[in-house]
Amino acid sequence: MKRTIILLATGFFFLSASSLFAKEDYLAQCWKKQGQSLHEKYLTLSYRESINRLYHSMVPWQTYRSAPFGQLWINSDRFLKHDTIQGKREKFASLTQFDPSALLSMDFGDTSFSLVTQRDVIEYTFESARYSPVILIHYFLQHKIQPDKESNQSFAVYNTTIGKTIVRLFIRRGNFLISKITMLSHDDIYGDVVNSFLYDNYSSENNINFAKTVYIEKMNGMVHDTLTISSAAIISEGVRFLKTPANFSIKADEKETSDTVTLSKFSDHIHFVTFKHADSKAMIVEFGNFLVIAESPLTSANGELLIDAAREIAPQKPIKYFTYGHWHPWYLGGVRPFIHKGVTIVCPECDSVYVPYLSNAKHSLEPDSLQLQPRALHTEVLRDSMTISDGKYSMTIYQIGKKSDHTLDYSIFYFPLEKMVFEGDLAWIKKDAAAAKASSRQAGLYNSIKERNLDVATIVQAWPVTKYGLKSAFDIADLENAMKVK
Repeated sequence: MKRTIILLATGFFFLSASSLFAKEDYLAQCWKKQGQSLHEKYLTLSYRESINRLYHSMVPWQTYRSAPFGQLWINSDRFLKHDTIQGKREKFASLTQFDPSALLSMDFGDTSFSLVTQRDVIEYTFESARYSPVILIHYFLQHKIQPDKESNQSFAVYNTTIGKTIVRLFIRRGNFLISKITMLSHDDIYGDVVNSFLYDNYSSENNINFAKTVYIEKMNGMVHDTLTISSAAIISEGVRFLKTPANFSIKADEKETSDTVTLSKFSDHIHFVTFKHADSKAMIVEFGNFLVIAESPLTSANGELLIDAAREIAPQKPIKYFTYGHWHPWYLGGVRPFIHKGVTIVCPECDSVYVPYLSNAKHSLEPDSLQLQPRALHTEVLRDSMTISDGKYSMTIYQIGKKSDHTLDYSIFYFPLEKMVFEGDLAWIKKDAAAAKASSRQAGLYNSIKERNLDVATIVQAWPVTKYGLKSAFDIADLENAMKVK
């Protein structure tokens, strides 16, 4: 009997709490505290940022840092931001202006507005929340978004999709203030990516509450930024918004189309697959009873196209190895379909964390074959070099690493029968131009070939294929001539 009474009491407690929550409009209360009185006024903030950006670095997840500072003006549907970065000798400024119908953006050092798409305009609704969530809170209120089932004793959670991004507001029940905003979107390489804004150290200016510190977690927490507010004020005039230029237009969103591929035969054993939209080449190498594929650019869809091309070339031969020149997206971005097929991935030891990260990444928003049918990752570690042979025909992968002056894991592929080297993006030999002094990348490639006494007649480069006026295949003499220029 005692147990029955406890269960009934517990059930009554949850029923009462649920009823109480249903009556409380946390979103409206949040708007009242963080933006409602800005109807004809602006919250102006002076800020400083510590921004870390990913780039085509030597190793995965390496970032470069910038420290812009500036001032912004914001209310329920308008946003104006002036940024400054201090260079070694001069300052560089940028400008961003937003309302629900337009986005004007002029990056550091630019003299004209950047091209923006309709998607850019839509997404700035939540991107502006990096500085203040005012516009985003108002958007949720206007669209009458209701509390989500994720709501709990600490937070009222509101969830909606803006463009192609799932946006969640976490309103702290104790004070009706935004505690966190998360944005879940699809990335072709990294899959489901969550970026988060975490608001801390709240202060108040004329009854408007704002966070003086915002912690930004990007790429599922792999990269971090910080925003610090130094001063705030509420003003009703003096904001100098720009008029949209008469010749300015918003670019239509690009239609998502599958890449198209072209097959070409280099020799009896080597076939190249050219991807039109990626402007990149992959290579299929045919041995007596198996295939090897090198490079797969940008997306899982391109990896599937490569597998289809391999079936067309040799329907009965399995793909034994997938390998790649370095970890950048144009070479490793389409690896996941090969993992799904049980192919052994040849990778340098320095990528022993990064490749499993790609393999384990969830792709629930836009499922690929590995998401729909998970398989274990099988790898073979590349140390200095690895020769693949069927007893009659062979190729050797050489890891040249730092000598590439590009990435720590850099590898090139050598074919002694064809006297050919296949490499990613080191040579950059221009068409119809006199030889110029060799760059550090060109020198690294040339010296790596000579140090290993490789007999090379031809070099084929994976990227780019048509852009920048470069040769994608050329004689070794072109590289030698560059090395002779002083």
